[in-house]
Amino acid sequence: MAKEVQPDIFISVGGGSTHDTTKAIATLLAEGGNIYDYAILFEPPDRITVPPAPAPKLPILSVPTTMGCAEFSRGGGGITDHQLGRKLSLTGDGVTPRTVIIDGQALATTPLRILVSTAIGQLRIAIETVYATGRNPIAMV
Repeated sequence: MAKEVQPDIFISVGGGSTHDTTKAIATLLAEGGNIYDYAILFEPPDRITVPPAPAPKLPILSVPTTMGCAEFSRGGGGITDHQLGRKLSLTGDGVTPRTVIIDGQALATTPLRILVSTAIGQLRIAIETVYATGRNPIAMV
């Protein structure tokens, strides 16, 4: 659909999955191919393959409706492959949102239980970052 429409910008409104999907679409529109071509591969114990994705991407404007923030501070993202039963970590060249609008009215559309759970999730990530003795090698990419 994006190929047919030929947008000038991508606007994502929603939670983390919405923003990660927008990044994947921006990558595919610019690079072509299949989403699996941009999956980061990890081969134990320490081999990581990050596929190149050098083509310029369209800008992304994001409006979050949850308290997540990782999708705005880095490129790439995660796409769940339900057939494989796992999440693919995607390379992120050029897909970090250029603009993020934090709008109280947009956040107000989200059920309180989701806002609270995503806020607690961010607190957990912050604590884990400080106290973790080991790191997932892919997280270092």
